[in-house]
Amino acid sequence: MVMRVMMAICFLGLVACGGGGGAGVSRPPAPQPGKEIDTPAFETYRTDHNGRNRIRRDNSSPSDATIIAQFEDTNPDSPAGYRNLIDLADTAYDDKMTIEVIGKVASATGPGAERILRLTVDQTPLLAARAGAPIAADGKYYFRGANFVWASLDGQSLLTGANSDGLVNMELDFGRQTASLRLETGVNEGSNLRTAMTADNLPFNIQTGAYGGDVTLRVWDPDSSDILSAAGSLRGSVAGRPEFSDGMHDMVTGGLYTVSGTDPATGRTVDADGVFYGADPNAGN
Repeated sequence: MVMRVMMAICFLGLVACGGGGGAGVSRPPAPQPGKEIDTPAFETYRTDHNGRNRIRRDNSSPSDATIIAQFEDTNPDSPAGYRNLIDLADTAYDDKMTIEVIGKVASATGPGAERILRLTVDQTPLLAARAGAPIAADGKYYFRGANFVWASLDGQSLLTGANSDGLVNMELDFGRQTASLRLETGVNEGSNLRTAMTADNLPFNIQTGAYGGDVTLRVWDPDSSDILSAAGSLRGSVAGRPEFSDGMHDMVTGGLYTVSGTDPATGRTVDADGVFYGADPNAGN
């Protein structure tokens, strides 16, 4: 009888202490770091002043330092001959994302530019983890939005591609940890360049919200029948929560891409920088 009582006490002690190897406190699993996103063409970091995830492509030269500094001071007026080409104020993106594309311009309106000095996308963090685990481990989310690109063919003057629906579609797959997207621009008012890019299964980090990798941009020469292509890199990020309300998810996305190379068929060169952004297709961008 005494032996049975002692065995019972030992058994209860093991249960209470988690088998004797813990303190009885259930700890969530440590979050996995997620996929590595290797895009050295861009600066990526968390900003100190507001904790946003930044993606930046800096094409400026030392002689541009004074111009750049005027976009970073408290004076809201742009220096003469330069302005920010993208304004997301009072849009569906306003509270989660800001975009700055500093361009040398000849016009006070429109996306056209003679030169692009710097492109920046800042976004709030992706809030996708609870107790170290993604909210939607197997979910797929879709985005649509805008796309802008500034390209030079054979070192000539910049051409501008602009399309408010140019992020034709984007699929974010939390289960496979991939991002796939289609970007386009056409020839119409405010846009004199047709371009297209399809990027499938880019690595997506479900902890940080970053995605990106190698891409290829196709460009239709407006002055000939040539369709040129060149390789480059794309870096994007996702902000918000992968949760639905009123039939829409809470996330937005934005990113940059850069291309520089020689078309293998014609030997002609393509140099381009672009920016895109989007939200749930039902968000009414």
